[in-house]
Amino acid sequence: MKKPTSYFFYPVGIRHSAALSTGDAIWAFKNPAASGKIIRLRRFQGVLAFDGTAAAANVAYDFSRFSGGNAPTDGGAVTVAKAITRGTPTSVLTSTDIRVSAGAAAVTMGGSPTFETQGFHRIALPISVTGTVNPINADFGELGVCFLPGEGLAIRLVLASAAGVGLNGSFWAFEEDPS
Repeated sequence: MKKPTSYFFYPVGIRHSAALSTGDAIWAFKNPAASGKIIRLRRFQGVLAFDGTAAAANVAYDFSRFSGGNAPTDGGAVTVAKAITRGTPTSVLTSTDIRVSAGAAAVTMGGSPTFETQGFHRIALPISVTGTVNPINADFGELGVCFLPGEGLAIRLVLASAAGVGLNGSFWAFEEDPS
């Protein structure tokens, strides 16, 4: 592995204002095919919380890798934040490459992307009590989860969501030349 050239935070901030369905994406990025960079996610730190009407249910999300398809659309644009930079001053991801749900609608994954069968990380929260909070500190190891040019990540619902569910935090990532 080469020494990374750039370090970034990819922020996630969503509160469902309406229920979404199993399989819907609430946040996604795609490493542009022409980027020439490998994106490695080192960790996700954040909180999954619920402040809606209590129900005898759970909500769960998978962090799912995909390939093919188009960059995600709809929802809001996400601005990548610099952590430390060496060499490359900006991220390969722009606001057209990374999107977040607007709260009542899913991020659109156009062009028929192919998702891996199993997500590489799952987070869940019971929503039987209003005010439930689940802190998340997911460490993906020193090498991180690797996304080659043309691959992407979507946070997808495994179980249908409810109004009042929120996910806030940041992916810690670095970008490097592949050779």
